[in-house]
Amino acid sequence: MYDNEPSNDFMTADRKVVDDLADFVTSWQIDKTMRCPVKFISSESAANQRQNTRHEIELCDEIFRNTDSALMPCFTSVDPEPFHQICLSDMDSVVNQADKRSGVCPSSAAYIELCRRSGIELWMPAQCVSCKESKTVDGLMPPLKNGESSQFQGNAPRSSDVVFIVEQTSCVAKSHLIDVPYLVDRALESNMISENRFAIVGYGGPGKLSQPHIFTSGNQIFSDKAKMTASLQK
Repeated sequence: MYDNEPSNDFMTADRKVVDDLADFVTSWQIDKTMRCPVKFISSESAANQRQNTRHEIELCDEIFRNTDSALMPCFTSVDPEPFHQICLSDMDSVVNQADKRSGVCPSSAAYIELCRRSGIELWMPAQCVSCKESKTVDGLMPPLKNGESSQFQGNAPRSSDVVFIVEQTSCVAKSHLIDVPYLVDRALESNMISENRFAIVGYGGPGKLSQPHIFTSGNQIFSDKAKMTASLQK
């Protein structure tokens, strides 16, 4: 799984990060007697696949074919047509939702990342940007969509983002770091600071891990205290 973290791009099949390209490739080599499973779609199955509605096609057209699209500045550098097809396929995931506009978000994010690598910065479509609902002293604040705002008057939610900076040496490996997120979270909650998030930045490891790098958990940079265990064991 690609997690957008360059420091572990050369991770071998046994989850070791190496510097040598040959070692990396060899670790993932498959013996000639082994076969990767391939899923074949028969012509009958293809004929029975759900057809996109006119509304779904218009939503994907608006993002990947319309000259007024927020992604248009990259159209001449990165072909949007393959992402348009992905967008139509992704619509199956929102087929039962009344508002299908979020169906364009996964393909848009992929296209934006590819454009960024080509030196073109883009904004996510407005329908893909929102703030999650959060708790306040007055109750639950509903999600905010792009362009919306909310004013807090003494009732702002109290939470914190905690970043651990860990040196990856043998002496640190012997420490009981797994308990630290729980202890920090407990101390914060005792001061009425809840829904805290945690992240880890490592440095001082072997090879490419000597430079500062982020440890992701579940493909997320920030996560709750329970998900920190796997990251702290790396």
